[in-house]
Amino acid sequence: MYHQPTITRAEILEATGLNPASLSHCMKRLIRAGLVLRVGELGAKAGRPADLLRLNSEAAYFVAVDLEASPIRFALSNLLGEIRYRWEEGDPAKAMDVSVIKRGVDMVCRPLSAREREAVLSVSICRPGIVDAEGRVTSVNLGWEKFPFAEKLREVLDRPVFVENAGKAYLLAERWFGAAAGVQDCIFVEVGKGVGGAIFSRGEFFRGRTQAEFGHMTVEPGASDLCKCGKAGCMEAIASANNVVRQYLDRVGLPGRLVSTLTVNEVIDRARRGDLHALAVVDRAMRALGLGLSYLLAIFTPEVFVVGGYFLGCEDFLLPRLRAEVASHAREWNGTYRIVPCATGSDIGLRGATALAFHHAIEDPAMLSRLSGTEPVVRRSRKSPE
Repeated sequence: MYHQPTITRAEILEATGLNPASLSHCMKRLIRAGLVLRVGELGAKAGRPADLLRLNSEAAYFVAVDLEASPIRFALSNLLGEIRYRWEEGDPAKAMDVSVIKRGVDMVCRPLSAREREAVLSVSICRPGIVDAEGRVTSVNLGWEKFPFAEKLREVLDRPVFVENAGKAYLLAERWFGAAAGVQDCIFVEVGKGVGGAIFSRGEFFRGRTQAEFGHMTVEPGASDLCKCGKAGCMEAIASANNVVRQYLDRVGLPGRLVSTLTVNEVIDRARRGDLHALAVVDRAMRALGLGLSYLLAIFTPEVFVVGGYFLGCEDFLLPRLRAEVASHAREWNGTYRIVPCATGSDIGLRGATALAFHHAIEDPAMLSRLSGTEPVVRRSRKSPE
């Protein structure tokens, strides 16, 4: 029902395999709770017309937070992930002061009535970096090392909090709303402040013993490009936004200058206009990314690579170069694949966080009970399951 504007009981029976009596009981309960609405009838040649049903988009709300954006982006979404209110505030590197997060959450909830505020089920946050078994976050791009982010948030927020890796949230957004909808084997690649993403293989997110960080694969051994992770020659050290700018400034004789004012998109624009220094840097970045993606292709054989970050708005210039580089390494046994730009745009982090929130609303027994009108939600916080 989440993905369809309207649906009939017969369609739900076919999709779920429930028996008619069980479905009838469930629908009565959900309609009584206001979670499902009757919105019309579908005529039939014989017998009673079929009710057209849909989820009530205003039955519940979620707060989404994108810590990969700068400034931090906040949104209040309805049950179906449609954004109602927005707020931007603060430097992600300063989010260790969780009062910044609390203030942003309060701002997007401020326009709501008292009844609507009671219907805000959870806060869902996509964050960079890796998390250890104790829930502590390490992010080289934010300067965090084993920061107990979820624990600190529990102290200031009075709703359940779910914290997830940004790459996974981005891929979830593209699978639910974007370019990877319905695809069972796909990889999302974010190319921005860092290089990272997530892998969806055989219908589920890939889980290793620890979090996969493919942006730190070495793609140019012997290179002098030093990454914040401490290695040299990894994909992020060559292809991330700041490193593209750094390399361009080095080539034009302005090392270390203007890094805070010149953007990666300006370097790409200069390459479009024929600036040979900019073109050399862009081509090197695409070679690094292409080689890295070819490794992932050989191991996971995805149907689709979805690329985000600074590719947005530049895909006509960058994607042909990236596709050619991957193709130069691919072999017939890798199978067919596509490399496409992300479809959810700059809202990808917020859309991913709202999708994550909905996922937890139907997986968490207390939150599901709240939605179905049987008992109040228990206010608690926990790390998102994989």
